[in-house]
This record gives sequence, C-alpha cells and structure tokens, in this order.
Amino acid sequence: MDSFAAIVVAAGKSSRFGGPLRKTEILIQGMPIWWHALQPFRADTRIKQRIVVAPAEDFQAFCDEFSALIEMAELVVVPGGAERFQSVELGLNAVASDIDWVTVHDGARPCLPNKLVADVLTAALRHEAAIAAVPIVATLKFSERGDYVERTVDRTSLWQAQTPQAYRKALLRRAFNERGDFAATDESQLVERLGVPVFMVSGSPYNLKVTHGDDLVIAQAILQTMASTPADLG
Repeated sequence: MDSFAAIVVAAGKSSRFGGPLRKTEILIQGMPIWWHALQPFRADTRIKQRIVVAPAEDFQAFCDEFSALIEMAELVVVPGGAERFQSVELGLNAVASDIDWVTVHDGARPCLPNKLVADVLTAALRHEAAIAAVPIVATLKFSERGDYVERTVDRTSLWQAQTPQAYRKALLRRAFNERGDFAATDESQLVERLGVPVFMVSGSPYNLKVTHGDDLVIAQAILQTMASTPADLG
C-alpha cells in the first residue's frame, strides 16, 4: 500500500491577523487551529507520518505548550523558515526515507473535510501531483494603485488553490531542488515550473484559510456544523 507523509505548516508570522498570538495557535473549541487542521490526516490510514512545521523563533515554546498533543498524535515537529516555501521544504526534509508520497496542508485551514483529503491523495496516486481547488465565483477587479478600478478581470477558467496538495515525494524534492530564487506561494507553482501537469480536485467552500480575526467566527460555526453532521461536508 502506498504511504504518505502529511506536512501541516504552522510556522507563519500571521502578520495580517493581528494580535499577540499566531493564528494557528489560537484555540477553537479548546484546541489550537493547527490541531484541527491535522485531524483529517489522522483519520486516513494511508498517512504513516505526520509532521508539523512550527515557528523557528518560538520552537521550544511551541513544543512545550503542545507537548501532550504532540505525544498523543506521535507527531514529528520541525522548525520552519522565514517563508512558507522554506517551511514546506524543511518539513519535506523530515519525511521518512521509506515514504514515497507527501501531502501538504496549511495549519490555518482548520475546517478540512476528511473526504477532500481522501480525494486529493487518491488523485495524486493516479496523476503524481494533485491539489484541491475551487472555481472563482466573485467578480474580479484589477487596480495597480489600489484605488480606482482599471478593468474587470475575466474569471472564466480561474481557480483558487487550496490545500491539501499531494505529490510523489521525488517529484516535490526535484521541484524544490530546481527552485532557484523563485519564491513560490504554493508547492504547485514549483511543480508546474517543471512542466508536470497538476490535477485539480474539486475543493470545499468550507475549507477556509483563517486570515483575519473575523474568520474565527466562521471557522467556529463550520466546525460545529461538521461535528453535528453525520455526513462529511464536501
């Protein structure tokens, strides 16, 4: 059976969130956001290793504060980098040598449906590279200065990438090795640059990324709904 390592990235600075805490460490229903983000990867039996990338500057404090959770879930915890792609690569370096597949998820996405994880992993096994994505439904405006609208952008064929994203480990390693100075905002960008097609799995509108303080209210409501709904939200 093909096995995966799951990398949950929780090392961001949370500069847009505000407040004294990193957003991934804020508690919802008594647990940190990163812990909620991790749970679907504990449910899928194909995942044999779970890695959490924590903030390097507060690494020991993170490990001490969440030691019980780390021990209970048998997590590998590694310090992250200054940028997200650096944190992912550091997580990738910690993947066990006998694991051939990797999935990456944002620690700030606490409302991930189990089914979406299963669908992305299955798609990766078929296509080598797969991501969750949803079509853009909003009307998009372009403004270089940020005040007046310069034009409306055609949203046809535009998709918003989500996580999880999953790849053959050797392919993702090659993508990082050939990154150069390119500062990717997600792993798919690096794989695309190799000319490798990335398969898109239909994502979930519930799979929001907590970015601003108001998102906590939405995440709380979604998690309550997921807990009380027998069928997994898609």
